[in-house]
Amino acid sequence: MPSDVEDGTVRFWVADGVTDANGNFEPTGSPKTVPVHALVIPWDQFVLGQSRDMGGYSAYLPAETADQQGWMSLPGLVQLVDPDGAISGNTEAKLTDALRPASENASVRVERGFQRDDTVAILVLMGIIGLIILVATFVSTALSMAEQLPMMGTLAAVGATRMTRRKLAAAQAFLLSGLGAVAGAAIGLLPGIAAAKTVTTTSGQSHGGFVDMVDVPDVVGPFVAIPWLQIAAPIILVPVVAAVFAFVSIRRAPTVTRRAT
Repeated sequence: MPSDVEDGTVRFWVADGVTDANGNFEPTGSPKTVPVHALVIPWDQFVLGQSRDMGGYSAYLPAETADQQGWMSLPGLVQLVDPDGAISGNTEAKLTDALRPASENASVRVERGFQRDDTVAILVLMGIIGLIILVATFVSTALSMAEQLPMMGTLAAVGATRMTRRKLAAAQAFLLSGLGAVAGAAIGLLPGIAAAKTVTTTSGQSHGGFVDMVDVPDVVGPFVAIPWLQIAAPIILVPVVAAVFAFVSIRRAPTVTRRAT
């Protein structure tokens, strides 16, 4: 283990030995002290290196120094960046198989960005919401058209064609469903943003506990990403579907009755 830096060098206590299954080291030879040239780095960079390596090391050595001293070293992490994007799953499996002869614990992790695992649930939820809006729109439109039968008869009497009546029903259905979709999205968007800000805001203390030593903000977040596509889809599609159904539902001319007086 290293000692404090003195005169630009740090002295390592080195001994050959074996490590048992529990990770306990047992020296097999006489220890010796090896001086190594030291490079002082800022504390925040050292802490950043600890958080990345997840090993809690108290010193870092270049591979050249380990080779010069005859110390065995194995790479803990190799990061490769492909300008063409993430490799395929088949290539990932082949790469893992190629690394296993060197170390049975070798593994490959491919960063593919954010991957949704709730697509089916989102589609089912959107379908249910859209169905509710459509049913409510159909009921409202049907009741409204039933109340407007006398007016439809008057329109037919003065020359309104079936196309005119269809356009009137489609416009009414589009307006009702559009208002419902926009109101529902607005009502759900506001509490959704509030909840996202709450769950994505954390204290800097949870990022290593070095807030007073390094430049770590006291508060991290919030991170809010609004799924505009999922919000816009029902607002656009539901009114269109409702208008189409209302349009084709007008099939026959209304019954016209002669006034008694």
